[in-house]
Amino acid sequence: MSGGNRVQRTNGRIAVRVHKELRPFIRTAIPSWPLGLEQRDEPWQVLALRDETQTVLTLWRQDDAPADVRVPVRTLRGREVQIEVLFPADGAAWGITWSAGDGVLEVDTDDPSLAARVVRLTPQ
Repeated sequence: MSGGNRVQRTNGRIAVRVHKELRPFIRTAIPSWPLGLEQRDEPWQVLALRDETQTVLTLWRQDDAPADVRVPVRTLRGREVQIEVLFPADGAAWGITWSAGDGVLEVDTDDPSLAARVVRLTPQ
């Protein structure tokens, strides 16, 4: 088995585990699209799911998209949050920071390839 296949299988198992953990939350969460609903052709796409305890963002970066994106999360403006990358487990090559005053998640990466992250924001 090649190293790439091993990594893909591991990521697949992690993705299934994370999805199973989030299923009860997903059933009752309120969806929103912080960058706009009509973003299918945009370089960055984001889906937010939230309830009273957390906001989970799924971020997709298309090939050759700009290196950074600012994701407004208005429901958390003015609040400090804990950031947890749920998937992939290593979350390598992406910088993710929170600006409480603006209510903006700032994401940047040096990797120009297609990629995605699932990130949980928990208000403190």
